[in-house]
Amino acid sequence: MNRRKKGGGAVRKIGLLLFLVLIFSVFSFTPSLSKYVFNSIFYTVSINASATFDLTAIGATSGTPQVGSTLTAGQLTPSGATANYQWMSGSSPGGPYSNITGATSSSYTLNTNDYGKFIRVVATGYGYYSGSVTSEYSGPVLACPLTGVTVSGIASVGNTLSVASVLPSGATASYNWMRSLDNSTWTSTGVTASSYTLQAGDYGYYIKVVATGTGGYTGSVSSSPLQVSATSITGTVTITGAPAAGNTLSSVANLTPSGATVTYQWMRSTSPSGAYTDISGATSSTYIVQAADEGYYIKLRVTGYNGYTGTITSDYVGPVATSLISIGPISGSPQYGSTLTAGAVTPSGATVTYQWQRALDPAGPYSDIASATSNTYTLTNADVGYYIVVRATGSGNYGGTVTSAYIGPVTYPITSIAAPTGTPQYTNTLTAGAVAPYSATVTYQWQSGASSSGPFTDISGATSSTYTLTANDIGKYIVVKATGTGNYSGTVTSPSVGPVAKRSLDSLGAISGNAAWASGSTNTLTAGSVAPSGATVTYQWYNSTNGSTWSAISGATLATYTTQSSDVGKYIRVTATGTGNYEGSVSSPSAGPVTTPVTGVSISGTAKCGNTLTASSILPSGATVTYQWMSSSTAGGIYTDIAGATSSTYVLQSSDYQKYIKVKVTGTGIYTDFAVSSYVGPVASTALTSVSITGTAKVGQTLTANPVPAGATVTYQWKSSLTSGGIYTNISGATGPTYTIQPSQVNRYIKVTVTGTGGYTGSVTSAATAKVTAATVNISQVNLSGQVGLGRTCPTSVTATDQFTSSSITWKRGSKTVTSFSVAGTYTATISLSAKTGYTFSGVPANFFTVFDSVGLQANTTSNSASSGTITATFVIS
Repeated sequence: MNRRKKGGGAVRKIGLLLFLVLIFSVFSFTPSLSKYVFNSIFYTVSINASATFDLTAIGATSGTPQVGSTLTAGQLTPSGATANYQWMSGSSPGGPYSNITGATSSSYTLNTNDYGKFIRVVATGYGYYSGSVTSEYSGPVLACPLTGVTVSGIASVGNTLSVASVLPSGATASYNWMRSLDNSTWTSTGVTASSYTLQAGDYGYYIKVVATGTGGYTGSVSSSPLQVSATSITGTVTITGAPAAGNTLSSVANLTPSGATVTYQWMRSTSPSGAYTDISGATSSTYIVQAADEGYYIKLRVTGYNGYTGTITSDYVGPVATSLISIGPISGSPQYGSTLTAGAVTPSGATVTYQWQRALDPAGPYSDIASATSNTYTLTNADVGYYIVVRATGSGNYGGTVTSAYIGPVTYPITSIAAPTGTPQYTNTLTAGAVAPYSATVTYQWQSGASSSGPFTDISGATSSTYTLTANDIGKYIVVKATGTGNYSGTVTSPSVGPVAKRSLDSLGAISGNAAWASGSTNTLTAGSVAPSGATVTYQWYNSTNGSTWSAISGATLATYTTQSSDVGKYIRVTATGTGNYEGSVSSPSAGPVTTPVTGVSISGTAKCGNTLTASSILPSGATVTYQWMSSSTAGGIYTDIAGATSSTYVLQSSDYQKYIKVKVTGTGIYTDFAVSSYVGPVASTALTSVSITGTAKVGQTLTANPVPAGATVTYQWKSSLTSGGIYTNISGATGPTYTIQPSQVNRYIKVTVTGTGGYTGSVTSAATAKVTAATVNISQVNLSGQVGLGRTCPTSVTATDQFTSSSITWKRGSKTVTSFSVAGTYTATISLSAKTGYTFSGVPANFFTVFDSVGLQANTTSNSASSGTITATFVIS
């Protein structure tokens, strides 16, 4: 320690300011006192209570970086410093590190969350110490090896073994239950839960669990092996079922533990309390009572096996009753509404109960018919289609069950069939009448007889519900016989119909063939089909000029007819008359009128743009036709229709220039087919001859150019000149067939030049129009450029339009000229308007104008003389 002479003073800085005061008394320390001796001289040292020391270092952390181990913070510098701690973890030595929640003491026990991480601690001074220091890292944190595992539970079949503990305490692990017959060679059970319920198959095996560390724990440990013992069964066994030969007895076992595996043995004895002997082969949970058991008492013994031990014996049932031997056949008809009676039971006199049953198949399975438990049973609608048996079950001293032979299937009886429908006429079809009951399924047999009362004999092959009458049936009477099938039975015969008559013709189909005639060709018409098909007939052909009055065509009596020139324009029909087994006459629909084809056409006229071509020389003369003019780029090329060119004449267009023209005529009415003319062309051009102008030569009016020939395709250029005979210059943009005169053209003369295009050639210029005159002003609203109002300056101009502007405005109040609206009163403005170029006030009506100021205030009165641009407007200002 440094020394200081008496009377001297010095200040030493060691993290905080120390004031040394020389006194001849005890060395004082604030807030506590300590004495120091310096060469036998006492000094008093006073320390500022608000000063602190900085932490400068923290020593290495002690403890093994392993899950479950405890780390302790190293020594602080300065020694004895007080500090708070915060343990931190990171995924790499260099971090980043984050606080471990709750880890704020000087030591920290590592858990599975820290596995694989790096750990450090931060110390932060408090009290007289400040600042923070961070330790070097420890890690990475290693996994902790498992040291042991224990199992709880009784090692017997049906019980559950559970993992009781894993060491070290709190370790996390996965499990695998293993078993072994010799406590040496182990195999997995496949169970990986923390508990395992022992199965019957585990009986006699050794069982252990292998725990394997997870998370921050490593290694595998096994529990001590436990050998699985058998489990004794307890509980009761009862027998259900009637003790009679043929019946089945069943075991109902209420055992503990539930699911225990057991064997069965049925036994019998001649007395309830006698010695019971095993019934050979009766080792299942059910037993069918045999005839040899009659008079015996029956018990059942169950014995645990495969991990279960012990035996339980049921109470007896019996004695076994005498068995029924047989039951006779059912009597009665298997038909809806009939009553069936059960046959006799053997042995005779046996007491029984009955149960009638039914099935869709003779071999079953059969199901009980509800409430059908007497020795008779009346068949219902529900039984139709089913086979019926009756089952007798012994009662009293009789046991067993016997079942009769089946009867059936049950059917509905057929009760009647109505008379056939349809006309009894040769080739007509008769249909069997309705069978009762409705929707019965039947087979049919048609029969015929010489009288309505028979006798009737079968018609060979006539076995459907319909029958088409043949020539053999003419003059006879017909019946049909129905025999039930499926769910129906019995046979019924219908009333007769007849006698069968000859067949009337029904109709004659439309004539086929082209109803036309052409010179040098043959057109044949053919009669349509006669109905009924196959009827024998004769024919007669007819023609008519109006389709209502018909004349027979001489000699036309075949099924075909060749048209004649005399038929042109007439309608044709044919009549068929029945012969042999057919009678009556029928006529076909009419055909026609008979047509004739168009065969020729030519073109007259000169093929020149603007000229008219005419279709002429149409053959046959007087034919009615439609027209279609066509054009092609070459004489022998493909001709296409000219849109809209469908009249007998065609005016050649500019678009036809240098093309070839044809016309096609198509027959209408009684004229058919079409003819195409020879071509004319190529179409020549046409020179323009003149152009004229219509319209009024006045600004705003529209002029129209009219070139000759009319319809010529041309371009336009409008021109103007200051003199009628002067030099005319093009008007810019005026290149259409019309021109609306602009103000710039006032006092000028107008012409138009047209130049042929397409099929038109040359240029022609019109005569000049009259001098263009100005247009009368037609804008009536005059807007002042300023606002009228008390205290405002009088407006001195108006807003200009494209027709006029102002030349002057004079304001007066009374007789005094003013320049502002200084006082209330009436102010009169005299407004002189100036017409712009192209416009004039000549023709303006009197009092034509209205006057508004710039905000829309209208003058109280306004007036002007006719043909004048001078306006008087009065405003009253208050």
